[in-house]
Amino acid sequence: WNLGFVLRPTETFRFGVSYRSAVKHKASGHYELSNGQNLGNGLNAGLFNGKYPSKVTIKTPDTVYASALWEASKDLTLTGTVRWAKWSNSQVWTLRQSGLPHTDNPYANALIENFRNIPIRHHYRDTWLFALGADYKINEQWTVRGGIAYEENAAGKDQTYRVATIPDGDRLFLS
Repeated sequence: WNLGFVLRPTETFRFGVSYRSAVKHKASGHYELSNGQNLGNGLNAGLFNGKYPSKVTIKTPDTVYASALWEASKDLTLTGTVRWAKWSNSQVWTLRQSGLPHTDNPYANALIENFRNIPIRHHYRDTWLFALGADYKINEQWTVRGGIAYEENAAGKDQTYRVATIPDGDRLFLS
Protein backbone atom coordinates (compact mmCIF):
# COMPACT_ATOMS: atom_id res chain seq x y z
CA TRP A 1 0.00 0.00 0.00
CA ASN A 2 1.02 3.61 -0.55
CA LEU A 3 0.13 6.75 1.33
CA GLY A 4 1.18 10.29 0.53
CA PHE A 5 0.28 13.94 0.40
CA VAL A 6 1.31 17.05 -1.51
CA LEU A 7 1.20 20.60 -0.14
CA ARG A 8 1.37 23.76 -2.24
CA PRO A 9 2.07 26.65 0.14
CA THR A 10 2.64 29.07 -2.77
CA GLU A 11 1.88 29.10 -6.48
CA THR A 12 5.51 28.33 -7.31
CA PHE A 13 6.43 25.80 -4.59
CA ARG A 14 5.06 22.40 -3.66
CA PHE A 15 6.37 19.46 -1.68
CA GLY A 16 5.17 16.03 -0.78
CA VAL A 17 5.87 13.04 1.40
CA SER A 18 4.92 9.46 0.67
CA TYR A 19 5.28 6.03 2.21
CA ARG A 20 5.33 2.75 0.27
CA SER A 21 4.96 -0.41 2.29
CA ALA A 22 7.13 -3.47 1.89
CA VAL A 23 5.89 -6.09 -0.54
CA LYS A 24 6.25 -9.83 -0.10
CA HIS A 25 6.92 -11.62 -3.38
CA LYS A 26 6.35 -15.37 -3.37
CA ALA A 27 8.19 -17.36 -6.00
CA SER A 28 8.14 -21.06 -6.73
CA GLY A 29 10.08 -23.33 -9.00
CA HIS A 30 12.38 -26.27 -8.54
CA TYR A 31 15.78 -27.12 -7.09
CA GLU A 32 17.80 -29.64 -9.05
CA LEU A 33 20.44 -32.04 -7.73
CA SER A 34 22.56 -33.88 -10.27
CA ASN A 35 25.49 -36.32 -10.41
CA GLY A 36 28.81 -34.87 -9.46
CA GLN A 37 27.60 -32.53 -6.74
CA ASN A 38 29.39 -33.37 -3.52
CA LEU A 39 27.08 -33.13 -0.52
CA GLY A 40 29.81 -33.68 2.08
CA ASN A 41 30.52 -36.69 4.33
CA GLY A 42 31.46 -38.69 1.23
CA LEU A 43 27.93 -38.49 -0.14
CA ASN A 44 27.27 -37.62 -3.73
CA ALA A 45 24.14 -35.97 -5.10
CA GLY A 46 23.67 -39.03 -7.30
CA LEU A 47 21.79 -40.49 -4.33
CA PHE A 48 19.20 -37.73 -4.68
CA ASN A 49 19.20 -36.96 -8.41
CA GLY A 50 16.10 -35.04 -9.39
CA LYS A 51 14.14 -31.85 -9.36
CA TYR A 52 12.40 -30.88 -6.16
CA PRO A 53 9.66 -28.28 -5.69
CA SER A 54 10.97 -25.07 -4.10
CA LYS A 55 9.48 -21.85 -2.74
CA VAL A 56 10.92 -18.58 -1.47
CA THR A 57 9.39 -15.36 -0.14
CA ILE A 58 11.30 -12.14 -0.80
CA LYS A 59 10.42 -8.95 1.06
CA THR A 60 11.17 -5.60 -0.56
CA PRO A 61 12.01 -2.57 1.59
CA ASP A 62 9.54 -0.06 3.02
CA THR A 63 10.33 3.34 1.50
CA VAL A 64 9.70 6.94 2.49
CA TYR A 65 10.02 9.74 -0.08
CA ALA A 66 10.15 13.50 0.36
CA SER A 67 10.11 15.62 -2.80
CA ALA A 68 9.92 19.30 -3.63
CA LEU A 69 9.41 21.39 -6.76
CA TRP A 70 10.13 25.11 -7.10
CA GLU A 71 9.31 27.16 -10.17
CA ALA A 72 12.20 29.61 -9.75
CA SER A 73 11.13 31.58 -12.84
CA LYS A 74 8.78 31.15 -15.78
CA ASP A 75 11.58 29.22 -17.55
CA LEU A 76 13.40 27.40 -14.71
CA THR A 77 12.01 24.65 -12.45
CA LEU A 78 14.11 22.97 -9.73
CA THR A 79 13.27 19.63 -8.12
CA GLY A 80 14.66 17.49 -5.33
CA THR A 81 13.94 14.10 -3.79
CA VAL A 82 15.17 12.24 -0.73
CA ARG A 83 14.30 8.56 -0.26
CA TRP A 84 14.93 6.26 2.71
CA ALA A 85 14.67 2.49 2.09
CA LYS A 86 14.39 0.00 4.94
CA TRP A 87 16.47 -2.83 3.48
CA SER A 88 17.13 -4.16 6.99
CA ASN A 89 13.67 -5.78 6.92
CA SER A 90 14.99 -8.28 4.34
CA GLN A 91 17.82 -10.01 6.20
CA VAL A 92 17.07 -13.67 5.41
CA TRP A 93 15.24 -15.33 2.54
CA THR A 94 14.54 -19.01 3.19
CA LEU A 95 14.48 -21.34 0.18
CA ARG A 96 12.09 -24.16 1.08
CA GLN A 97 12.27 -27.53 -0.69
CA SER A 98 9.69 -30.28 -0.55
CA GLY A 99 9.54 -33.80 -1.96
CA LEU A 100 13.09 -34.69 -0.90
CA PRO A 101 13.58 -38.44 -0.36
CA HIS A 102 14.06 -40.30 2.92
CA THR A 103 16.80 -42.95 3.19
CA ASP A 104 18.10 -45.46 5.71
CA ASN A 105 21.38 -43.53 5.93
CA PRO A 106 21.36 -41.11 8.91
CA TYR A 107 24.06 -38.91 7.31
CA ALA A 108 22.05 -38.68 4.11
CA ASN A 109 18.90 -37.80 6.06
CA ALA A 110 20.76 -35.07 7.97
CA LEU A 111 21.94 -33.57 4.67
CA ILE A 112 18.46 -33.82 3.20
CA GLU A 113 17.12 -31.89 6.20
CA ASN A 114 19.68 -29.15 5.45
CA PHE A 115 18.23 -28.87 1.93
CA ARG A 116 14.63 -28.52 3.15
CA ASN A 117 15.14 -24.95 4.42
CA ILE A 118 18.16 -23.10 3.02
CA PRO A 119 18.66 -19.63 4.54
CA ILE A 120 20.03 -16.96 2.19
CA ARG A 121 21.48 -14.29 4.49
CA HIS A 122 21.98 -10.70 3.38
CA HIS A 123 22.88 -8.41 6.29
CA TYR A 124 21.38 -5.47 4.40
CA ARG A 125 21.41 -2.00 5.85
CA ASP A 126 18.95 0.83 5.35
CA THR A 127 19.87 3.25 2.56
CA TRP A 128 19.36 6.80 1.32
CA LEU A 129 18.92 8.30 -2.14
CA PHE A 130 19.39 12.01 -2.85
CA ALA A 131 18.40 13.59 -6.18
CA LEU A 132 18.37 17.08 -7.69
CA GLY A 133 17.01 18.12 -11.06
CA ALA A 134 16.28 21.13 -13.22
CA ASP A 135 14.11 21.93 -16.24
CA TYR A 136 14.93 24.97 -18.34
CA LYS A 137 12.39 26.04 -20.96
CA ILE A 138 14.34 27.38 -23.97
CA ASN A 139 11.15 28.23 -25.90
CA GLU A 140 7.65 26.82 -26.42
CA GLN A 141 9.01 23.78 -28.28
CA TRP A 142 12.18 22.96 -26.34
CA THR A 143 12.98 22.21 -22.72
CA VAL A 144 16.36 21.12 -21.41
CA ARG A 145 16.18 18.74 -18.45
CA GLY A 146 18.99 17.37 -16.32
CA GLY A 147 19.63 15.83 -12.95
CA ILE A 148 21.94 14.03 -10.60
CA ALA A 149 21.20 11.40 -7.98
CA TYR A 150 23.26 9.41 -5.49
CA GLU A 151 22.06 6.14 -3.95
CA GLU A 152 23.80 4.13 -1.23
CA ASN A 153 24.05 0.38 -1.62
CA ALA A 154 22.22 -1.94 0.74
CA ALA A 155 24.83 -4.70 0.77
CA GLY A 156 27.61 -2.78 2.48
CA LYS A 157 31.27 -3.61 2.04
CA ASP A 158 31.13 -7.31 3.03
CA GLN A 159 30.88 -9.29 -0.22
CA THR A 160 30.04 -12.49 1.66
CA TYR A 161 26.33 -11.63 1.68
CA ARG A 162 25.88 -10.13 -1.79
CA VAL A 163 23.38 -11.57 -4.26
CA ALA A 164 22.76 -10.70 -7.90
CA THR A 165 19.19 -9.53 -7.27
CA ILE A 166 20.08 -6.43 -5.20
CA PRO A 167 22.39 -3.55 -6.25
CA ASP A 168 25.66 -3.96 -4.39
CA GLY A 169 27.44 -0.68 -5.01
CA ASP A 170 26.82 3.00 -4.39
CA ARG A 171 25.35 4.49 -7.56
CA LEU A 172 25.57 7.90 -9.16
CA PHE A 173 22.95 8.77 -11.79
CA LEU A 174 23.41 11.59 -14.29
CA SER A 175 20.77 12.60 -16.79
